[in-house]
Amino acid sequence: MASLNPKPKTLLLLIPVLAVLVSFVFWRKADSDAPNNKTGENEVVEHAAATGAEERPEPPQEVEHQTAFSRESLEVDSEEPESGFQALEILALEKLPPDQHDHNLGTWLGSFEPHPRSWQNFASAEAPTVKLKLSTPDGVSHQITFERYNKFGESKGIYSGSLKDQPFSDALISFVGEAVVGTLRIPSEGIAWEIRNRAPGVQAFEKVDLSKLPGCAACRHE
Repeated sequence: MASLNPKPKTLLLLIPVLAVLVSFVFWRKADSDAPNNKTGENEVVEHAAATGAEERPEPPQEVEHQTAFSRESLEVDSEEPESGFQALEILALEKLPPDQHDHNLGTWLGSFEPHPRSWQNFASAEAPTVKLKLSTPDGVSHQITFERYNKFGESKGIYSGSLKDQPFSDALISFVGEAVVGTLRIPSEGIAWEIRNRAPGVQAFEKVDLSKLPGCAACRHE
């Protein structure tokens, strides 16, 4: 009668086979539990194949970087803009016939518009100086800056300053009521403007040759 117990040699052959089977089962379970990182890629490939579109990876997005800059890198215009000068006119001009004075280059009658009593209103809190652009009766344009204004009551005042880009120049205008007198002296051009009051609201603007002023024959006999 044959024995039912397996032979030891047969058991030795079955042990490696069982070990291989157990390892295979555990490997399949671990592989099924692991996340599928290529699921999205597979879906894109399948969608591209279905639609006939070519698969193109999206380009990397560029990040904008803001760079701070210093004030020294900016170009600063130190010139004062002409718009900073208010318009000043001499109206109702009338040229007078020449007189006997050698230094006199011409005399005109006219009046300032606006009147000097309102010039201080052109100044602001940021720029207290008064800047006026004036065309004299000879047709030359000047830019006058009055750095100082002295007020005496409501109807008296004195402005003092200089002309832009005119070295050693002087500008002096004073008023009492409607009467206005003053001087614009421009040594670099050898001339001056003498402003005298002639009537209420009317001034005489005389252009003077500074080189002839000291030796004027008519002035010596006055």
